[in-house]
Amino acid sequence: MSDSLEGLSAALADRYTIERELGRGGMAVVYLAYDLKHDRKVAIKVLRPELAATLGAERFLREIKIAARLNHPHILPLLDSGTAEEQPSARPPDRPSAFLYYVMPYIEGESLRDRITRERQLPIEDALRLAREVASALSYAHSQGVIHRDIKPENVMLSAGGAVVADFGIARAVDVAGGEQLTETGMAVGTPAYMSPEQAIAEPVDARSDIYSLGCVLYEMLGGEPPFIGATPQSILARKLAEPVPSLRAVRETVAEEYENVVMKALARAPADRFTTAMQLEEALKDPASVTPLRTRVVAVPAKRLSAAIISIAVIAVVVVAISVGRWLTTGPGGGSGLLGGIHIAVLPCDNLSGDEEQAYYADGIAREINLRLAKLGGFAVTGHRSAQRVLDEDKSYGDMASQLGVEYLVECGVARANGAVQILASLVDPETEGQPWGDVYPDIPADSVNELSRVQADIVQQIASALNVVVSAPEQERIAEVPTDNAEAYDAYLHGNQYPTGGAFLLPTDRRDAIALYQRAVDLDPFFAEAHARLSTHYSMLARIGGEFENALTRAKQHADSALALDPDLALGHLANVMFIGERYRDPELQLPHLTLALQVDSTSSEIQMAWAGYYAWMMGDLEQAVPYYERAFELDPLEPEIVNGLGTVNWQLGRYAEAEPLIERAIELAPGRADLHALKTWLYLAWQGVDSASAALQAAVPKVGRERMIVGFLQTHWWGSRMLATDEWYRQTLEGFSLGPPGLDSAFYYLHKAALFDGRSNRGRAIPYYDSATAVLTGRAQPGEGFWAAQFHADLGVAYAGMGNQEEAVRELRQVIELSQELDPVGVAIASGFVGLIYAMTGEFELAVPQFQRSLSVPSWIGPGLYEIDPALEPMRELPAFRELISRDW
Repeated sequence: MSDSLEGLSAALADRYTIERELGRGGMAVVYLAYDLKHDRKVAIKVLRPELAATLGAERFLREIKIAARLNHPHILPLLDSGTAEEQPSARPPDRPSAFLYYVMPYIEGESLRDRITRERQLPIEDALRLAREVASALSYAHSQGVIHRDIKPENVMLSAGGAVVADFGIARAVDVAGGEQLTETGMAVGTPAYMSPEQAIAEPVDARSDIYSLGCVLYEMLGGEPPFIGATPQSILARKLAEPVPSLRAVRETVAEEYENVVMKALARAPADRFTTAMQLEEALKDPASVTPLRTRVVAVPAKRLSAAIISIAVIAVVVVAISVGRWLTTGPGGGSGLLGGIHIAVLPCDNLSGDEEQAYYADGIAREINLRLAKLGGFAVTGHRSAQRVLDEDKSYGDMASQLGVEYLVECGVARANGAVQILASLVDPETEGQPWGDVYPDIPADSVNELSRVQADIVQQIASALNVVVSAPEQERIAEVPTDNAEAYDAYLHGNQYPTGGAFLLPTDRRDAIALYQRAVDLDPFFAEAHARLSTHYSMLARIGGEFENALTRAKQHADSALALDPDLALGHLANVMFIGERYRDPELQLPHLTLALQVDSTSSEIQMAWAGYYAWMMGDLEQAVPYYERAFELDPLEPEIVNGLGTVNWQLGRYAEAEPLIERAIELAPGRADLHALKTWLYLAWQGVDSASAALQAAVPKVGRERMIVGFLQTHWWGSRMLATDEWYRQTLEGFSLGPPGLDSAFYYLHKAALFDGRSNRGRAIPYYDSATAVLTGRAQPGEGFWAAQFHADLGVAYAGMGNQEEAVRELRQVIELSQELDPVGVAIASGFVGLIYAMTGEFELAVPQFQRSLSVPSWIGPGLYEIDPALEPMRELPAFRELISRDW
C-alpha cells in the first residue's frame, strides 16, 4: 500500500501529516502521523482497500463506536475514525476511492512480539505481571460487552514496561461488518496460534475465548512459543481440537506448578472449564494456590468425527486462511458439526407415577430442572428438554431415541407426589447395551421442602457425573446445588408456568396470560424468586407484540427483568429477559449485546440463548447469514424443538432460499402440528414464493390440525397485508367474511385492518371504508408507543387506515412519522418501515414515490420479499411503471 501513501496524505492533510509507514498486518497498514489539532504523534491504521470495500464504511464505523467508549489504563484508546476521500487523479483506477481508518496514540515503546522475538522466554515475574495487566484490561472491556477476539503479542504494546492492549473491538467490527463476505478477501479475524477452539470452528465466542488467547500468550512468554504450533494454520487448529495442552513445566521447569495450573485452566478446551471471567484469571495470577488443578477425563473422539473435524478445518483454512468467519459447515437439516464439547446426554421426561394427570406438569418440571442442572457442568452437552419430550412420545428403543437426539447417554426418571411427599426414581442408561451404569431411588422427600428437592436433584447430577468419570469442580458443585426459592408453592407455580414456551412470537395471548398468571403467583409468594421474575418478563415482552398492550406489557417486562438481575446479577435467564425486552421496546442490538455476552458466558450450552443471538442480534443487524450458525448451534443442542427448526427455516426463507426453507418449516409443523403460528409462517413463505393458490392451500390444510378459528386468528396476528394478497382467493374470502370479532385474544385493530384489506384487495372500497374507520378509532384510542420499531408500526397502521378512508392529509402526517422514527431503527427495522411507507404512498396514488421505498425495503433481508409486491392486487396499477416492473422481476 506504499503507493497509496501520497493519496492518504492528501486526503487527511487538513487533520494529520503522514510521516512514514510503521508496519503491515493482516487487516491494515499502520502509519506514523502528526495530529495537527492536538499537537501530538499518533498511529493511523488504514484498512486494506479490498477489506474496506467489502465492509463498507457506515457499518464498520458504527461497530467501532463501541470500542471508542473504553477507558482503561491498560487499553490503548481509540482517538478517531472515519473515511477519507482520495482525489481520483491520485489513485490507480483499481483502488477504492475512500480510505477507511482509525487513529490511536503512538506508543514510543515496542510490542510484546518484539520483546519475545528478542528474548524468547521472559523473566517469570515480568510475564506474570504483563498477563495480569492484560487480564485487567479484558475484565473491564468484557464488563462493557466488548470481546477482543484477537489477543496476541502483536496487539500488546509495552509502554514504560507496562502492557497496553491495542485494537480493542476492531476484530469484532470487521467480523460483524464483513460476515461471510470476508472469505472473498482472504482476510483473517483471529490468529490460529492464539485462537480458541470455539473460535476456530466458527462457534459463538464470549469472554472465555479472550481468556484462552491470553493463556496462549502467557504460555509463550514463559515457554518461548505458543502451546500449539504447526506448519499450516489448519494443522494448528486440528491439534487444538485433538491434542492435550503440552506441559509448560516440561519446557521450563522453573515455572512453579501452581502457575502451570493457572495456565492450563485458561487453556481448557471446553469454555466451561476455563476461568469464567478475566478478573478470576487476574486474581489467580496473584494467588495461584487458589486454583484447583484441572483434571479432565480423556474422552476418546471417534475417528470418523475427528477426521471430519480436521477435514472441515482444512477446508475453512484454505478458503479463509484458517479464520472463523462464516458459518460452520453442516450436513443439512439434522446435521451438525459433531463438535459440541463434553459427553452428549439427554434427560428424558419423567414418568408421572402419581396416577393423576393433573400432576404431569410437576413430573415434567422435575425432569427439566435435572436437565438444567446437568447443563451447568462443563463435561456435558445436554440436549434441550423439549426435544427430549418429543422423542419419548414415539415408541422407540433406547438406541433409536439416542440416535434421533444425537446423544451418547440417556437419563430416565419417574416422579410421584402424594400425601405431602415426593419420590424420585432416576437412572443413567447406556443406549448401546441398554444397561444402567447408575440408578437410585429417592423416597419420602418432603413436598414442602424445595431445599431437600434441590439437594436430591444435585445428587442425581453428581451421581451421573461420577458414573461417567466427569470431574465436577467446586464452583460447579455450587451451581448445581443452587436453590431457586424456599417456597414450595412458588416453586410449584414456576414448574407449572414452564409448560408454556417463551418462544413463539404468535402464541395466542390467552396462552401468554395463563403463563403470566402462574409466574406472577410465584413472585407474589416469593418476591426474591429471580428465575420466576425473568420468565415473567419474557412472557410480558412477547405479549407486547401481539396483545394490544404495548406500553403496559413492556413496563412490566422491564420491572421484572430488572428484579431478576437485581436478585442475581449472574442469572442467564435475567440477561435473556433484558435482551427480549430491549428487542421489543427498542430493537437496539447495541443495547442487547452486553446482556447477550453475559448470558452466553454464564450458559454457553443453552439453545434458548443461541436463538436469542440469532433472533435478537444478528437478525436485527440485518445480517441473516450470521444468524444461521447460531440457529445451527441451537439445532444441534435441541434438534426436535420446533421453534429452532422453524427459525432456521425462516432465516432461509428471508434470505430467498425458499426451497431450503420449505422442508425445515414443514418439519417444524410435523413436530408441533397444533401451532397456528407455524402454519401462518408457512402461508407467508408460499405467498413470497409460489403465490396465492399455494398459500391458500397451506391455510386450508392447517384447519383440520388447528381448527378454523384458531388458524385464522393465528394468521391475522401476523400482518394485515396478507389479507389483501389473499383477497382474490375464494376460500379465504368466504372464511374471513364470515369471521367476526370475538375469538379470545384477537387484537381488534388487527381484525379491522384485515377485513378492510380483504375488501380493498377486491376493489370494494365501499365495504372497506367502515373497517378502516373502526381501525382508526381503535388505534387513536389506545396508548401510542413513543419510539422504536413498534411506534413506527403503529403509525404505519394508522396511516394505512387513514389512506384507506381517503383522508390523504392524515395519512401523509402518519407517513412522515414513520419516516422520522425509522431514522433510529436497526437495519431490518428500516427496511420494514420503508415497506410500510411505500404501501401508504401507493394507497394515496403516489406511485412514483412508492417505488424507491419498496426498493429500500428489499435492500436488507426480511419477511418482505419482491414476490409479495408482485401478487398484491392493489399494486396492479403500478405495473405501468418500468421501475416497479424491474423491482418485482429483479433477482434480489
